[in-house]
Amino acid sequence: KDGSKREVRFLTKPHMYVFNSSLSSTFQCHLEFEHTSRSPGSGFSIHIHTMDFNGPRDKCSSDWIQFGKDFLFVTTEKSKRFCGKIEPLVSIKKDQLPSGFEPDPYKDRRNYRETAAEMDLWIKISPGREKKLVLIVTPHVSCTKQSKQYRACPNSPECVPNDLFCDGKVNCISNNLDEDSRFCTNLEPGGIVESSLGIPLMIIICVVVVIFIVFSFFVVKEGIKRLQTFSREPSPGRGQLRTHVDTRVANRTVDGQNRGVIGLREEFRDRLVDEDRPQNPPPYSEVIKDQPPPKYSEIEKIDTSV
Repeated sequence: KDGSKREVRFLTKPHMYVFNSSLSSTFQCHLEFEHTSRSPGSGFSIHIHTMDFNGPRDKCSSDWIQFGKDFLFVTTEKSKRFCGKIEPLVSIKKDQLPSGFEPDPYKDRRNYRETAAEMDLWIKISPGREKKLVLIVTPHVSCTKQSKQYRACPNSPECVPNDLFCDGKVNCISNNLDEDSRFCTNLEPGGIVESSLGIPLMIIICVVVVIFIVFSFFVVKEGIKRLQTFSREPSPGRGQLRTHVDTRVANRTVDGQNRGVIGLREEFRDRLVDEDRPQNPPPYSEVIKDQPPPKYSEIEKIDTSV
């Protein structure tokens, strides 16, 4: 805010700077951008996405941004000042895919390119009404070597990272074609997004997944319900055991004929009932057959007199 210089180091990703506020005092900022690559052709591409400053633009006395570079502690170059109003680009859609932008009435003052590995940015915003500023600063390298990480901007010698194509932000300021689906690696023909079956296929997959989740939920719920019912039932007694035995042997064949469920059930029921009852005592003749009792006359008389 005090206007002192601060260094900002760039790797490969762009930076976005957004200001959207009203001020009670003057805001001043000085940033120095440093590129990690020192190879020839490395530099920065600046795209003014939105600007709503005081005008008119030919004076730029109260609100403005400016670019330049220095050598040691001496500023050796400065650009013209950018101010006034710049509206966002209007995207064109073709088959629901980005296909460039409508003609830009602010083309002559929307972009700035620096071909050095260092550059400076000055911002001044005066107090008053709400002001807006959106800047996109993209580091680029020269396309002198083949690289899987970088890709050439269409019709330009500059290269930017592959994932910046069709990311919703302009990074190739020569022609803004990095936001055209014809140059997007992630929207190539045959991909699921461009395919005529892409969206219906995704809907079908989502429906199948939802049905599977609902079905699994009811299966688990029914299993838990049956398990709880089984745990509350008493342990099987003899009557229940007879029923299971009847079921297992209901269709067995006896003497070559199928006796049926009812006949076998009655047979086993009578058999098991008989086994449950206490047995009758043996006949008297079976008890004394091995050793008959002595004759009454042979038993010694016992004197019962006192």
